[in-house]
Amino acid sequence: MKTAFIVNPAAGRGLTKQVWPRLRASIPADDQVLMTEGPHHATTLARDMVAAGAERVVAVGGDGTATEVALGLRGSDVTMGHVPTGAGCDFAKSIGLPVRPEAAIAALDSLTPLRMDLGISGADAFLTVSGVGFDAQVAAEDRRVRRNGMRGSLPYVIAILKVLTSYRPSPVKLSLDAGRTVEGKALLVAVANCQYYAGGMRIAPYARPDDGWLDVVVVGDLSVPGTLALLPKVFRANHRFHPQVNFYRARTVRIESDPPLKSHLNGEVGPDTPVEFSLDPKSLTVLTGRVPEPLPGESVAVQSA
Repeated sequence: MKTAFIVNPAAGRGLTKQVWPRLRASIPADDQVLMTEGPHHATTLARDMVAAGAERVVAVGGDGTATEVALGLRGSDVTMGHVPTGAGCDFAKSIGLPVRPEAAIAALDSLTPLRMDLGISGADAFLTVSGVGFDAQVAAEDRRVRRNGMRGSLPYVIAILKVLTSYRPSPVKLSLDAGRTVEGKALLVAVANCQYYAGGMRIAPYARPDDGWLDVVVVGDLSVPGTLALLPKVFRANHRFHPQVNFYRARTVRIESDPPLKSHLNGEVGPDTPVEFSLDPKSLTVLTGRVPEPLPGESVAVQSA
C-alpha cells in the first residue's frame, strides 16, 4: 500500500461529503480510502495506516481533520498530505498548499516534504494556533449557534458580535519555559506553530512550523472599539505595530487566569485555564508548497524566553 486517504465527510460543515465523489474520481483506483465516523477516528485510522505500511496518508477535511491525522502519524516516517475541504483552510495557507481541493489533489506529487513540529496540549495536538481568551470564547459561541442549524460564515460573524458585547480583557499569567513569567490583562493569548488562524488572520507573522519554537502573541487590555479596530489589521499582520500587542517565543507555555478562561485548539473548544502547550519538534513529515516566510523585524519584535 502506498497512499491512503482519510476523509472526514462532516468537515467543512458537510462540504466534504458533497465534493468527495468528484475528488475520488481524480485519484488512482488502487489508493485506499477510509471514511471517519466521528471525533478522533482519524487518529485511529492514521495509526492503522502506519502499522499497515502506508508510505503516504492524505487528510481530506479541515484543520481539525489534519490535526487528528497528524497525531496518528506523529513520530513515524509516513508522509502526510492534506486536501483542504474545511471552512478556514488555515493549515493549507500556513504550509503553502492550494486551498481549492481539486488543485491540492493535483499538486500532491509535486510538493516538498518538510519535517515539521507538532503542537501538544495534554493528550491533544495542534498544527496551527491554539490559545486562550476572546477567540476561544468566539469558538464556543460559534459552536452553540451552529447547534441551532445555522451554516456558512454567518454563525461565526454572529458569534464575534455577541462576544464583543460582553467580553472584557482578564488578568492572565504566562509561564514561558523555565523561570520567565508575563502577567497583565489580555484580550487573548495565541500560541502558534504556524502563522494563520480564524480563516486567514495572520496572527503570528514571525512563526515557522519547523523552527522548534512556539510563537506567543499577547493582545492586551483593549476596549470594544479598540478590538473592532484591531481585528481587520490581523489579516495583513499589521497588528504587530500596535502598542498593546506583544510577541514572545518559548518551547513550553502555561497560561493561568482568575477567573478561568476558555481555551481553543486549532479553533476547536478546549478546556478552561490553566492550560499548557508544548512542541514535539520535527515529529511529522508533511508535503508542503511555498511555506510563508516570517516577516522582517523578527529579531526586534519577538522576545525569546
